[in-house]
Amino acid sequence: MQITTLITLFATAIAVSATPVELEEKRQLEGAPRVYARFFRDNGCGPTPWAEDTVFLQSETVGLAGCQDLTVGPFASTSFDINNFSRTVRFFNLPCSQLTSTTSGNFVDIAPGQAPSCKNLAIRSWVTI
Repeated sequence: MQITTLITLFATAIAVSATPVELEEKRQLEGAPRVYARFFRDNGCGPTPWAEDTVFLQSETVGLAGCQDLTVGPFASTSFDINNFSRTVRFFNLPCSQLTSTTSGNFVDIAPGQAPSCKNLAIRSWVTI
């Protein structure tokens, strides 16, 4: 019985000590410029159910130096929503390793405050421009 009590107290102590870090990360992300995206397997953002979703954060590093590869997909189309970017973010159909400029391959731009939209592009990477 005492071992169970000690384990419970230890687990509670760990959970309580981790909570401030999690709250700080949440606060940082809440104010970070971002866009919510849902990925679809078809070319029209439905009517099939979305396959994956993610939040893209605007990078502080502008241009190819701040390029980030997508870790899921690629999927045929993406629906962008809840955009609070302060700069334009460009999404490419090529991974960062294949980009030679910010105009390489095919791309779509999501501008600050742009309304929700569906884009037909198999996204593989993104940069802030």
